[in-house]
Amino acid sequence: MNVKNELKALAERMFNDELLGTLLEAYQQEANEDGYGIVEKEYSEGTEALSTILNEEQKTALIKMEKLCEENIRYGVKFGFASGVFAGFQQFFVEETTKQPFEDFIDNEILKEPNIKKHGGYYQRRCELNDINTALEEQLDTDNREHLISVYSAWDNRLYGVLRHSFYMGYRYAIEIINHVKPLSASMNMIDKILLTEYELGFIRTLSEQEQRTTQCTDV
Repeated sequence: MNVKNELKALAERMFNDELLGTLLEAYQQEANEDGYGIVEKEYSEGTEALSTILNEEQKTALIKMEKLCEENIRYGVKFGFASGVFAGFQQFFVEETTKQPFEDFIDNEILKEPNIKKHGGYYQRRCELNDINTALEEQLDTDNREHLISVYSAWDNRLYGVLRHSFYMGYRYAIEIINHVKPLSASMNMIDKILLTEYELGFIRTLSEQEQRTTQCTDV
C-alpha cells in the first residue's frame, strides 16, 4: 500500500463537489437568515447586466476571474478544514491557546498579507483575479462598475462563508476524534474553549445578543 496515494485519494473523496455545495448552501442559508441574502441577489443582477454590456473579450476576462475565485474557494475548503482540525487538537493538548483561532489561523493566514503570500497558488490566483477586476473596472462607467463590484463582492463573501464553515467542520472533526480515543475528554476539558470558538465564528450568541436580535426582527 502506498500511504501517500491513499491519503490523496481519501482527501479527494472528502473534498468533493458535494461538500463544496453543502458549505455554500450553509453560507447562503445563514446569509438569508441574517439579512445579507441581498449580496447574492445583487450578484445575479450584476452578472445579468454585465452579460449585455461587456464585449466578448471582457466577457472572457470576467469568466476567467470567476473561475479563479471558484478555485480559491476550493482551496479554502481544504485549508479551512485542516486549520480547524489543528485548532481543535491544539486546544486539547495545549493549555494556553489563542482565544481567536479563526482570526489567527484563517483571517491572518490566508486573507491578509504578509502570510497570504505563503500560499503560492492561492496567492497567485488572488493577484490575477484582482488584476482582471481592476482592468475591467477601468473600462466601465460608474453605473456599470457597480455591477462588477457586486460580482466581486459576492465571491469574496462566498470565500469567507466557506472558510468559516469548513474551519468549524474541521474543528468539530478534531473533537470527535478526541472523544473517540478518549471518551468525554474534549467535551469535559474543552467546554470553555469550544464555546469561545463557536462564539468567535458567530454560531452562538449571548443572551443579550439573542434578545436584541429578536427585538430587531419584531420591529421589522
